[in-house]
Amino acid sequence: MGGQILEYEAKTILRRGQSQGRMENLVQNIQALMEAMNWTAEQAMDILKVPKEKRGEIYEKL
Repeated sequence: MGGQILEYEAKTILRRGQSQGRMENLVQNIQALMEAMNWTAEQAMDILKVPKEKRGEIYEKL
C-alpha cells in the first residue's frame, strides 16, 4: 500500500515538472519570436496558437 502511494506521488511530481518545463520552453519560444521577428507577445502567441486562457500566466513570465 505504501509503495502505491509513493508511486502516485512520484508520478504527480513528474507531471508537475514536465508541465513547468513545457511552460518555460513556450515562454522562451515566444521571447525568441519577439526578438527575431520584432513581434509583440500577442503576435507570437497567436502564431504558436497559445490558448487565450493561458496567456495571462505567460505575460507574467515574460
